[in-house]
Amino acid sequence: MFKMNMNIPGLVNPIDSSDLGFMANVPLGRDFNYGSRNDWRKSDNESVNEQLLVKVGQDWDLRGSFVYQKSRIAHKLTGGGSVNLTVPARYGTGIAAARAFAAEVLANPKVGLTADAATINRRARLEESWGSTIAYQAEATGRYDFDWPTLKPLFGAFYSSNRSQTRQRQVSGLNTTTPGPQGAKAVPFPMWDLLRPETVDYDTDFDPAALPLTTYSQNIGKNTAVYSVLNGSFMKERLQAVVGVRHNRATAYANNIRTGVLRIAENSPRRTAPQIGLGYKLTNHFMLYASYSEAFVVNNSALQTLNVPVGPAKPTTSRGYEVGIKTDLNDGRISSTVSIFEIENQDRITSFNIIRPDAQVVITTTQGTVDRSRGIEGDLTYSPTDNWQIYVSGAINDIRVTKVPDPSLNIYLGSHPEASAKFLANLWTRYNFTSEKLTGYWVGAGANHTGRKAQRLQNPYLFLPSYTLYDLTVGRDWKWNGRPTSLTLAWKNITNVEYFPANQQRGWPGRVTLDFGVRY
Repeated sequence: MFKMNMNIPGLVNPIDSSDLGFMANVPLGRDFNYGSRNDWRKSDNESVNEQLLVKVGQDWDLRGSFVYQKSRIAHKLTGGGSVNLTVPARYGTGIAAARAFAAEVLANPKVGLTADAATINRRARLEESWGSTIAYQAEATGRYDFDWPTLKPLFGAFYSSNRSQTRQRQVSGLNTTTPGPQGAKAVPFPMWDLLRPETVDYDTDFDPAALPLTTYSQNIGKNTAVYSVLNGSFMKERLQAVVGVRHNRATAYANNIRTGVLRIAENSPRRTAPQIGLGYKLTNHFMLYASYSEAFVVNNSALQTLNVPVGPAKPTTSRGYEVGIKTDLNDGRISSTVSIFEIENQDRITSFNIIRPDAQVVITTTQGTVDRSRGIEGDLTYSPTDNWQIYVSGAINDIRVTKVPDPSLNIYLGSHPEASAKFLANLWTRYNFTSEKLTGYWVGAGANHTGRKAQRLQNPYLFLPSYTLYDLTVGRDWKWNGRPTSLTLAWKNITNVEYFPANQQRGWPGRVTLDFGVRY
């Protein structure tokens, strides 16, 4: 059952009638699939990575890298991802009735089964995407040891270019008749009513080539950067300092190939982002540190207000502060880091459906939000022996929206951005066997906990439930013809817990995997 929590029942924003994205709570079995048996997905990924290291004299090293990636994905599908509950007649009609029904469903999920219908729409479609990325990076690193400082300069340059295309073929409406496979007779695609099993049909099929082309677009982007970092050690390495700066220029635009219209005008923002960090060793085992950094990401998206374009999106920018303490005890067998931080993220893109008085739905895509993240995180590594390690980490991260661009969005002030979780924790241990007969064998086990997670951007009151996953792994590492070789047997999600890592996404069940790898 898809569990959700809602502090205030509601389906729409009371200020401007924007759709808050209420997700119906209906019992869906873990083996439920909204696709047809004849649906398929084909993925093809290729990549090439090269790296070159050159030593120049005693003080400098040169490093260069090249990456090429190519991918193509084709997905034939019929199902829709959302379930629509029809409000029972006993609640009346209108928004008030929907609110009352939503409140009871959230208080008692079984009430959802009393709906007049729980429907999933069916739309035959073929979604395709393909593209390539090429990237170059070059760095020069040096080291100079003087009487009182040690300086490590770094200079670098980066260039990447990516080009992607998306194409979609689909019928014009939901639950409509669609050409059959290889041009056979037309096939109806009625919606499914999950409360009436006889309406669920997994044998529907269609010919993707017979569907009309509805979307065909291209996205092109380039990213160029030059950067420099200076690391310094002073006072017999008691004081550590790092100062850096990175200048980025990112270019992006998009074309509508189907219509021949420039969908998103070229956008070439520039930004210089600094970083600085200081660390001071109070003793040989304790070091205090602090850092500040900035970053930005170009957005290849268009903004619109009530379906009317208003121009390309600005970059999303961020800045962060961190203060912490590092420890190194018992000859390195115990090491830890504890820090507090604050990160401010500005101009995240947000999109909302607005319900007009005439019941038509229009879309507003906007920027101007500010998300503030404050929290504390820590990790501890403990090695009781040379062949046994224990790693523990945890974080409390309170991410909230602190500013919105328009009063109609005030309902989101103080809310948590989609997919953010306040509590995270991880435990992992690995033991390497040392006896002659078991040399190279090892065993590992651990747990990963994720607290409740904000479910949807549109609805600040919905949360996915927390969950904990347990894993067990057995492996062996050895050399085969001089090449590093590994064999790993893993039992993941041992307790077979049902969990939801993201909105409309169900996590992997308990499973066993076997991996074999050879490094060349």
